[in-house]
Amino acid sequence: MAIVVNIDANDLFRIIKSAVNAGANRRSNIAAVLETVNYETRYRYNVMVFDLSQQYKTNLTGVQFFRAVEIDGNQYGVWVFEKGTFLNDGARGYEHWAFIGNHDFTDGQESAFVTFESRT
Repeated sequence: MAIVVNIDANDLFRIIKSAVNAGANRRSNIAAVLETVNYETRYRYNVMVFDLSQQYKTNLTGVQFFRAVEIDGNQYGVWVFEKGTFLNDGARGYEHWAFIGNHDFTDGQESAFVTFESRT
């Protein structure tokens, strides 16, 4: 039996904002957002949190949610989606991005590429 997950974008955005702790460091806030979204979507979708000041390209399908959220004064995109690709042409440290799901990761000298397949 398939599990249906209904995502209320406003509720999820409120939950994301509450996961960000003003006193915590950027890495822990990014991890908190990633894990919170993963839990709230019942582990059914791929999740990407990315520093929007960095260069990137996406080709995502089945996007269930996208919002920009402020973390430590920087804007981060939060995507919830079924499958696709994400190219990071910018900085690749933990303070710039995090992702979870059914993925294959390739880290090159100039960029990093992630291919996501459906988690269901």
